[in-house]
Amino acid sequence: MTASAARLSAGPGVFRYVLAFMGGHVAFVPLLVLLLPRRVEAGDAADPVAALSILLVIGGVVASIANIVAGRLSDRAFAQAGNRRGMIALGLALVCASYAPFALSSGFAALCAAIIAFQVALNVLLAPLGALLADYVEDARKGRVAGLLSAALPLSYGVLAVLGWAFPRDADLAFAATAVITAVLVLPLLLAWPFGREGAGAPPALAAPIGAGAGRDRRSVPRDFAMAFVARLAMQCGAVLVLSYVFFYLDGLAARIGAPPGGTTTAALALLSVLALCASALASVVAGLASDRLGQRRGPLMACCALAAAALALMAGAPGWWAIFLSYPLFNAGLSGFVALDAALVGQLVAGDARRGFWLGIMNLTNTVPAIAVPLLTLLYAAGDAMAVFFPAFLASAACAAIIAIACVAAIRSID
Repeated sequence: MTASAARLSAGPGVFRYVLAFMGGHVAFVPLLVLLLPRRVEAGDAADPVAALSILLVIGGVVASIANIVAGRLSDRAFAQAGNRRGMIALGLALVCASYAPFALSSGFAALCAAIIAFQVALNVLLAPLGALLADYVEDARKGRVAGLLSAALPLSYGVLAVLGWAFPRDADLAFAATAVITAVLVLPLLLAWPFGREGAGAPPALAAPIGAGAGRDRRSVPRDFAMAFVARLAMQCGAVLVLSYVFFYLDGLAARIGAPPGGTTTAALALLSVLALCASALASVVAGLASDRLGQRRGPLMACCALAAAALALMAGAPGWWAIFLSYPLFNAGLSGFVALDAALVGQLVAGDARRGFWLGIMNLTNTVPAIAVPLLTLLYAAGDAMAVFFPAFLASAACAAIIAIACVAAIRSID
């Protein structure tokens, strides 16, 4: 492991990296969750819900391709310049510029062009940022750093709340404010680059993976990468299914067992969301730290999957609202712990590979494909009021997906 990597693991470079990673999430969470839906609603679409769904699907397809291409380009930039700093700076500039088309238009066609440009720009930023974990963080500390990075997503919803408070209605300035906040979070990493220069063409030295003895066979890494891919895909499919449509389930549950705490489904979901975000942020950090201290990835990963599966089973049975308020945060905790540890494990698998940015782009498909496929399948098979009826079966399917993830993680051989 290089000296710059050691400094990143122990010094202020970690803070700047986590801050920049949070900036990458702030770049898209407020836009996709709040700003874009409001702009679509204020536009010329006859059916705003359908228009938004089409825009999100288009964005997901573009993101799937753009992250792979951007990852490979950042690998080439690393080979030529010795780091990914220039690529991240380019991505930040493009992201900030890409908010302008949203602010200047509300027509559906213009928003389609805007979401395509935005997703390209966003992934030029996110792809090299994600690769820094494999580039510079030593394997023994990847868990805790990945945990901090995973906490960036729930924390970015705090920025969403601030923007919603500051701009309660659709406003052009909300897009500009998002760009400014993103830049403020990412710039410290670029201005005080903590990684040094590795030397053109030379990837960082590869430390032995956690638990890897002299006899550990690294030839199984491609197979292990495939197992990690299937595990994450299974967990993310279940997560998208549950998190996207839980409101409909709660609505149906209220009719069956009575009004929830707070009196309305909306109030119950708001409280559940706060509990889930807190559980997610805490679980990702704790899971990463525990994994590093135990010197293992697979065991804690399987424990997180088991926690998620048990929580889903409890949610499906739902003997009362107490079960929902217990199981939903626990599911989010298990999911966030899994995401953090899986990122650390994958970072170890690809570390030292000259194409690690590309392979991380391939792994990113486990995030984008479920976000595209699950809504489309749900639209076909469980639209409208049928959602509340079929949701317990969806929960059971998500629990089975978590069990599949356990089996895939157990099959990994090159990392303990």
